[in-house]
Amino acid sequence: MSAMNTHPTQQEKTGEAPNTLLDRNTVHEDGASVFSHDRTRAFQTAADVASPECARVFESTANAPSSTLSPVKHVRSQSLLTAFYVAARGILYCIIHERNMKIHLGCALIVLIAGFIVSLSMWEWCVCLVCIALVCALECMNTALEACVDLATARYHKLARIAKDAAAGSVLVAAFFSLIIGLLIFVPHILH
Repeated sequence: MSAMNTHPTQQEKTGEAPNTLLDRNTVHEDGASVFSHDRTRAFQTAADVASPECARVFESTANAPSSTLSPVKHVRSQSLLTAFYVAARGILYCIIHERNMKIHLGCALIVLIAGFIVSLSMWEWCVCLVCIALVCALECMNTALEACVDLATARYHKLARIAKDAAAGSVLVAAFFSLIIGLLIFVPHILH
């Protein structure tokens, strides 16, 4: 026995037709959400804006019975060594293919050389290294998010632009404040 959601959606309030997978879900007594009879139309709508790779997945699952659709399970790495290898491969991809990562690493090298020249204290080294790691990690996340968005849609979409812009903005914020912190650390050493 299933009970329909008692809260009206925004589309029901305005009279618009639902157009996503989440608009017409039913909830069983155990709390599990299942696709409704509008599943095929929702998959077709999603396939219209998806990249060719995603469109094939949408098409192959659109007509499948609900009982055959199971949640995607996370496949764990075979070993710790494999996990490190995969992570290093991702970092290397960013270094080779991303212009901004090369710029960040160039700036990091300058900071490291300047740190040795002015003899930074232990705490100053820690702050500089955390700033370098933060900017580089956010650049890797930005690259990952851009790749996911590009995989999900081949066409321009406002939400895709927002996702990419926000990810790039997070790198900019970290880089800007890292620059401020670097100035606060290095300028007193240079002036003395």
